[in-house]
Amino acid sequence: SLHRAMSEGHLFYIFKKSSKDIGFVELSHSQKNKNTIKINKLYIIPKEHGTGSANICLDLIKKDLAPNITKLMLNVNRNNNRAIAFYNKNGFIITSSVDIPYLEKFILDDYIMELTV
Repeated sequence: SLHRAMSEGHLFYIFKKSSKDIGFVELSHSQKNKNTIKINKLYIIPKEHGTGSANICLDLIKKDLAPNITKLMLNVNRNNNRAIAFYNKNGFIITSSVDIPYLEKFILDDYIMELTV
């Protein structure tokens, strides 16, 4: 839940364009490295896809967290080619592949992607 994530120190940003909400991000510190931020969620409304808004959002995240953060990391579904291409274009590289059990019926088949900032 949102309250639990906030109590655990997760950061949330809401992105606006012309005073309208266009997306949000949820960030947390990596459990393995305090200088690494994990992007748990990054969502931009479909109307803004392809407009450069997501690039601006990533740039704002990097700028706001500098100089204390040296790496951004995230999980992305291995079948989400559009997201993978977006992150590759922004300098992220695939560092590993994971299969994460979810509930009792599903497996989340993700890539872990990282960006050194």
